Amino acid sequence: MTKPPDTQFSLQEIWRIGCSGEALSEKDREHFLGLARSRFYTFRLGMAHAQRTGNQAKGTSLLDGLVTELIENPGLERVWHGSEFADDLNAEAVRAEIEKRSNGAGAHPLH
Repeated sequence: MTKPPDTQFSLQEIWRIGCSGEALSEKDREHFLGLARSRFYTFRLGMAHAQRTGNQAKGTSLLDGLVTELIENPGLERVWHGSEFADDLNAEAVRAEIEKRSNGAGAHPLH
């Protein structure tokens, strides 16, 4: 069974291709945007919980994880900057950390 031409890839492939910034069909791009929004929403919820419970270490870990993911995935970073999530309470911390790492400071210790 072949896939219809407007849906060429599995969700895993859509995520990988979209994150890398490669071109996707319109339908696959819609899937990628939905997956990206889900990732950003998970970050938002995690940060809200960390702040509500006063768990600074968890908040730092969540921030580090998202920033690393954005830096390593230019397609995902473009979507984040163009989304309403880039206006969230924690967005300034995300932007500041991206800028810091782009200037060579604070690189992720595992990379």
